[in-house]
Amino acid sequence: MRYDATPRILGLFGFSHSPEGRGTALAHFKGWLGARKNVEDVAPEALARMCENFLYWKSGETAPAPFERYDHRAVTTLPAGIFRRGAWCVGLSAMKATNPEDPVYRENPFALDRQKLFSVWHEKTGMILDGSHSKNQPENSTFCAESTDKNSAAPAAMTADYYPSGGAAGEDDADWVVQATYKTFFGTVRIRPITENALQIDLSVDHAACNCPIRAGFTLKPRESLLSGLSGKTVKLEESSVEATGKELGGGFQIGSVIVKGPEEMRVAWPLSHFNSYAADHKAGLGAALLRVYVDLTTKQNRVTFVVGIAK
Repeated sequence: MRYDATPRILGLFGFSHSPEGRGTALAHFKGWLGARKNVEDVAPEALARMCENFLYWKSGETAPAPFERYDHRAVTTLPAGIFRRGAWCVGLSAMKATNPEDPVYRENPFALDRQKLFSVWHEKTGMILDGSHSKNQPENSTFCAESTDKNSAAPAAMTADYYPSGGAAGEDDADWVVQATYKTFFGTVRIRPITENALQIDLSVDHAACNCPIRAGFTLKPRESLLSGLSGKTVKLEESSVEATGKELGGGFQIGSVIVKGPEEMRVAWPLSHFNSYAADHKAGLGAALLRVYVDLTTKQNRVTFVVGIAK
């Protein structure tokens, strides 16, 4: 979910062919209903979708939704997976991107790829770090190697390596790990819950066939407009672009109930407009802007560690 943590109600009838599926639909509906305080908050299309769910619903017994289990895991052969442990849940993806290989996809604004390898959710806050799709956005990727040759005649999209070419996603003892292969390097994300309210994220690269800096990071959708550094420095997230370093922020920051800690070299940038398939200029409005946290990894320093926490 890129925009919010509220489940959608489109097609819930599709879950109604099994007890667990009906439990899943019920959980989604409760989450959607809980976010509506007034009947005016229900759009006409949403009402139509609920009528659709009623018409095509298959009645039967109801069992708890699989994702409500604290040890839930589900993997695909793409490769990708969702893993839950206690209050934390992560999504991992190393799916091969189609856009850079298929000319038809490159010209189609609705053909998107997972440039990000992971997302993070917590039961107290909902979505924290998003792993949503994008298109031709080096700055909106988990990893990106950009050519340092400023005199290159190649288009910008050809001088940056940020689309996964495949990889693996799964568990390694107490860690969740996604490893992605790119054309010139390898990128690895290793995630481990430290406590019920703290999660460690390690990002590392093997430069393999490139020696340029590789940008590594993640994005989050701020629920408040004031970012407070652990140093006491505050940053207002408004229309103007702002950027701060980990050193300036005292090694981390808090925005709403989310706390992010990282090295002095990290940079926090606002705003990042994601690719919008429906806009003429393919840019999202400020209301959907993302906060970007990143570090440039080199052959000498090819690993970085972040800690994401929830304020008590």
